[in-house]
Amino acid sequence: MYHFIINPSAGNGRAQKSWTKIQKKLCQLNLKHSYYLTTSSTDLKQHLRQQAKLTPKTIFVGMVRFIMP
Repeated sequence: MYHFIINPSAGNGRAQKSWTKIQKKLCQLNLKHSYYLTTSSTDLKQHLRQQAKLTPKTIFVGMVRFIMP
């Protein structure tokens, strides 16, 4: 299973459009996946901490940079 983390506002909304296409393709290929739409950098950090314990394969869409303590 793959887990996607999407910043829907990245690239003036282009990340959200990309995610829509990616998700459609994942469904066509019947690939199991989960996703999370971020709302802030704090939200991202909190979610990453939780998700790192659950899913080792995490893919970022629309993440240019982030800082983990």
